[in-house]
Amino acid sequence: ARESKKMSTPPMVIGPSSPSSKPKKSSKSGSSSGPKKSAVALVKNAKKTLKKKKTTLSSSSSRSTPARTKGQTTKNPSSSSPSVKAVSQAMVSKFDPGAPGDNVVQDMTVTVRGRTGLYSGEVLIRNSNDDNDDAQQQQRQPHTSSSKGLLRFDNGDFYLGPFQNGDMHGPGGKYLWTSTGDIYTGEFAHNQRHGKGELTTGHGRRYVGMYHEDVPHGYGVLYNTDGSV
Repeated sequence: ARESKKMSTPPMVIGPSSPSSKPKKSSKSGSSSGPKKSAVALVKNAKKTLKKKKTTLSSSSSRSTPARTKGQTTKNPSSSSPSVKAVSQAMVSKFDPGAPGDNVVQDMTVTVRGRTGLYSGEVLIRNSNDDNDDAQQQQRQPHTSSSKGLLRFDNGDFYLGPFQNGDMHGPGGKYLWTSTGDIYTGEFAHNQRHGKGELTTGHGRRYVGMYHEDVPHGYGVLYNTDGSV
């Protein structure tokens, strides 16, 4: 009887293969770790997306708006502007008054429209009688036939173009205002813009059209800095 009792109860094996030696993980713990991992991954992806957006915005803003250093201000065109200097130097370098002689002068002081300056180019010689001593005097006036004359005013303005009897007169004249950077190219009549011409301001705006007595008058087109009309 004792032997049959022993045989009916199977022996318990304690070891690594025993089912009771390994605690089973509950399905609850496994299911809860899954959402935690997915939530962490979502947070990491969101942070990466925000970083990419920040870098994109910073790079685009740096391209569209140039960095301005401390104390930097926007300067208006002036005589110290490189563009004004370049234009005035080009006007002088391209001008060739020829060899000085009876009909060609260099840096002669003249007065035009009440303003003084230095004139280089062809001149017209006029003889006038002095009532006091009856002596014959010669007067030279800026007067060009086929070439152009160069007049540099005392305030820094430049005029390169034709002259007639001491006046800025004729087609193809060019005037530069060094204080503003404005440049006019076109026709002149008795020291005034008169006829067809083109004015480019120092800020980039451009007017192409007709002038009457130094004022835009008649048909003309005004172009803005962005090219619109």
